[in-house]
Amino acid sequence: MTKYKYFFYTLLFSSCFHAHSQDNEIKSFSLDFNPFYGTILEHNPDIAHLITDHPTGFIVSYNKKTYGYNQWERRFNYPDWVFLYPIKI
Repeated sequence: MTKYKYFFYTLLFSSCFHAHSQDNEIKSFSLDFNPFYGTILEHNPDIAHLITDHPTGFIVSYNKKTYGYNQWERRFNYPDWVFLYPIKI
């Protein structure tokens, strides 16, 4: 009987702790850094003077997830906020 008693108390304590952790609002975000290198195809002769070399650089981005804490977030299916800043070298 004492084995079940300890098991019950452990289960009860862990479920209360888990339920309490759901009250906190999650505000996660990520910062990202991506280098790029590419080729621009000459699809129109009018832009030939603009294509001088391969584009190289990097993209710095900030991404913030939404979890439905506001009514508009639920309405628009939990969108992500993303800000990008491309830097050409």
